[in-house]
Formats: sequence, structure tokens, C-alpha cells
Amino acid sequence: SYDYLMLADNLFDESSNFRPPIYPVFLWISSLFENIDSGGNIFLMQLTLHAITMFICFIFLNYLKVNVILAFIICLIAGINPSQLYHVSNILPEMLLCSLITICWILSLFFIYNSGNFSPILVLILIGVISGLAALTKPVWLLGIFPICISIVILNKNKKISSKKISILLIGAHFLVIFFWNGINYVKNVPLQRGKTLTVNICM
Repeated sequence: SYDYLMLADNLFDESSNFRPPIYPVFLWISSLFENIDSGGNIFLMQLTLHAITMFICFIFLNYLKVNVILAFIICLIAGINPSQLYHVSNILPEMLLCSLITICWILSLFFIYNSGNFSPILVLILIGVISGLAALTKPVWLLGIFPICISIVILNKNKKISSKKISILLIGAHFLVIFFWNGINYVKNVPLQRGKTLTVNICM
């Protein structure tokens, strides 16, 4: 957590730049409301993010016409998941990553369920951008856009949107976000991390 706090103060700190940038930005936003060292504002921000994610899940289940009480119970069980509550109280990026991935999949299911009839281009680009932000939260999600893309291509019922177009929009937006960050690092002359994997260097 020390590295993330260092990056929240200086996003290009060379002693800590082996960490990806999105969670430090999240911490920086938290610091606007209270001294970041206290940790209380970070806990509240992460708790709020968790609650918003569960609310989005609840709204989506209602959209699918799931019984309101059943939808509430499902979201309540997901909301009080012990591992999630553990990450809420710690300065770790897992909570933010989980929220971004959950929103990606909800948007993907939304696209599939309405057969891509509601602003399909915008929805696909939004999925790709959020997925790219997830990769810049933790590099483990670098290739996470591919199962989403495959799922949408297979289950897409809108014949006006080709598989090729879906793939280009999703994967393109995902990697565009990542390469945009790489471009900033290049302009800032931030060195690559020696001994780190390709995945790490792409997303740092």
C-alpha cells in the first residue's frame, strides 16, 4: 500500500512506478476530501464504490425482470461477501478492479440481452474503455477483454453489427486506453521496469 500512496502523491514516482496508475488516481481523489494518511476517507470511498456497484447490479436484475425481492437478496449476499468487505477496509486495488470488471460484464450482458439495439457503438466502446481502466488497475486483466469479446460475438443477435466490428471496438478501445497511458509515460521519459514481465511494463 505504501507504493500506491507514493504514486497518489506523484504518479510518476520512479521508486514506485511498477504499480499501475488507476488506483493511485483513486487514492488521490480520496485525498481531496481528507488527509490520505488517516485512511478513513479511503475506506468511505471504497465502501461507496462497492455500494454503487451493488446498486448497478440491482438495477440490471430489475431490467431483466427478476423479482425485486430476489434481486435484492442476490445483491445483499454479493454485497456482504467477506472477501469484498476485507478489501474495502484495505489500501489495495482489488475492490476497484472488482467494480470495473463487474460493470464490464453487466454492460456486456445488457448489450446481449437487448440485442445491441440501444446505442450499440457507445456501449461497446464504453465496455472497452472500462476494461482498459481495469487493466491499468491490475495488469492481471490485460487480456480480460478477450472472454468478454468472445461472449458478445457468440451471443450477439444484432445482424447489423458484425463480429469484426464488435471485436475492433472492444479490443481497440481496451488497448487504446492502455497505450494512451504508455504514451504519457514515454513523453514523461519514465523508464521501463527491469526484470518485470511484459504484462507489467505494458500496464505501468
